[in-house]
Amino acid sequence: MLILMLGSTDSRATAEKIVNLASASLSRGHKTIVFFNAESTKLLEPGRIEGFPGLLSRGARLLVCITSAREMGLTSQGDLIEGAEMSSLGELVDLFEASDRTMFLG
Repeated sequence: MLILMLGSTDSRATAEKIVNLASASLSRGHKTIVFFNAESTKLLEPGRIEGFPGLLSRGARLLVCITSAREMGLTSQGDLIEGAEMSSLGELVDLFEASDRTMFLG
């Protein structure tokens, strides 16, 4: 089962929900993708949220909207934690079609 999560704010509460829900999804053996859009792209700055590298090591994909990242001043891959991937809204549309469950978080 493919679980898709979308974040849109950079609040700590949103980050905690993403980490907790993605961890639960991975624990159940689900393929898990988190797409960061708008302000949530700032959550992937190095050192900001401790739980995201752990999600990556467990097989989650962390995708960042390249347009949103640029709007938030994150202009290169080096501005993000290692393992986060630049993506696009086009890929997000494909993920909507492919996912079994989609969650919108903050």
